[in-house]
Amino acid sequence: LLDPDSLLRPEWQFLTCPLIFCPMKELGLFLLLVGLISLVLPLINPNLHYVFLQWIDKWGPNVAWAIRGGIALLGLVLWRVGGRRE
Repeated sequence: LLDPDSLLRPEWQFLTCPLIFCPMKELGLFLLLVGLISLVLPLINPNLHYVFLQWIDKWGPNVAWAIRGGIALLGLVLWRVGGRRE
């Protein structure tokens, strides 16, 4: 197994973020991309209904745009904060 003290050795210094925060950065990037795609797709072709976005549209147009924007904003925040060193 990996000893936690071994992470402080010089050969591990190439990591850009602590191992705890790297998954948050990846999750944030994923949510940001999903949010941006869900924001852009209805604008490209509003007559086409996408299966994975129909559950959002059932809440109404204003709430749907708020959910899409919230997902993108949450992803942006996690992506920016997830890569910082302590």
